[in-house]
Amino acid sequence: MTMPAHGDQSTYYPLNSAEPLRSPIGLCSDAQLWYIAQHMRGDWETLSALLGVPQRDIDIIRQTHSQVVDQTFATLQGWRWRALKWRCPDEAVPQLIGTLSAVGDVDIANYLEEQFKLTESLP
Repeated sequence: MTMPAHGDQSTYYPLNSAEPLRSPIGLCSDAQLWYIAQHMRGDWETLSALLGVPQRDIDIIRQTHSQVVDQTFATLQGWRWRALKWRCPDEAVPQLIGTLSAVGDVDIANYLEEQFKLTESLP
């Protein structure tokens, strides 16, 4: 499977800025979010709610995307867009790790936690 081209939120706007920034590389990248979407076993709507995705967005995702993997990916992109408005990726990733654990996707959460520890140790 390849990452879908539709629904690309490859830029985001930080708080109080009109200048778009490219989506980050690393743990909040589209490739990483696609990996999570492909391997997640929990319910994407529960994940959405726990990540703070508004119900109206959940409804739009449900109507727009027919496949669960696409719905999960769209949810994660929406979460990233909101999360990175308020904090850097290093602060947003622990929220995602905790939420994945809460919905029962401990394997993915452990994988992300290991990846996060590796990025923290880089100079």
